[in-house]
Amino acid sequence: MKKILWTGTTAVLLGLLAACGSNSSNQSAGTSSPVSNASSATTATSPSASTASSAGSAVEKGQELFQANCSACHRIHEKLIGPPLAGVTKIRSKQWLYNWIRNSQAVINSGDTAAINLYKEYNQVQMTPFPQLSNEDIDNILAYIDAQSGQQ
Repeated sequence: MKKILWTGTTAVLLGLLAACGSNSSNQSAGTSSPVSNASSATTATSPSASTASSAGSAVEKGQELFQANCSACHRIHEKLIGPPLAGVTKIRSKQWLYNWIRNSQAVINSGDTAAINLYKEYNQVQMTPFPQLSNEDIDNILAYIDAQSGQQ
């Protein structure tokens, strides 16, 4: 079972690497854009051990999703093919991140100044779209990024 999972994960990563590799450029999440981080904070109904447990679970799920979908192009604290992602939830709203991750080109085409600036900054290289990721998947990835960024 582990061998099948490992083989599947390797295949996904190689596919992502091939997709990102054809658009190689240096990118940075730290653009000085006018878009504010108007994200709505997730609120827990009651601070309890189960909340802490689910937060840990979100980070673990996020790590798996990050490794399967993001790590071919991104690192937390350094540039790879894409920008470093540390602190991204402090400079971008959750809704903006949902839209960008699922279809960056649509955000660029909408006239969003931050998206256009990011696109221009990285030689007009488009991020691979991930329309299959749910809000929960993206929330888990962001929880992992925040944990690795020292923001949690």
